[in-house]
Amino acid sequence: MCDRPEWSVAKLARESGIARQTIFDWMKAPDGGDSVTIGSVRRVADALGDDIVNALAAAAGVPDREADEELSPILQSDLDPQAKAELVEYLRGLREAQRHARRTEISAMLNRPRRAA
Repeated sequence: MCDRPEWSVAKLARESGIARQTIFDWMKAPDGGDSVTIGSVRRVADALGDDIVNALAAAAGVPDREADEELSPILQSDLDPQAKAELVEYLRGLREAQRHARRTEISAMLNRPRRAA
């Protein structure tokens, strides 16, 4: 949406029925925020005329769907769009949980007392 010159947050809010502040919050949050749901992604995709699977991949933070070894089989499957959307959302949740676990582990490592050399 940000790359489309004729679109703005205000226009997206009007077209999707999602509050402008919610959209701004999504844009500011590194992970998109807690309020992003399959339904809200669908509303944004419908407003923009985008494919729901493309929109879900973008919401999941997948920069290049074609190169994603986990996402590509889902998108290329014969599943119906809702089932694909649910699997993409599941994958996004797994990735976020893994990122959180890595951040926690790194933080713990950085906070360990160091031995004098």
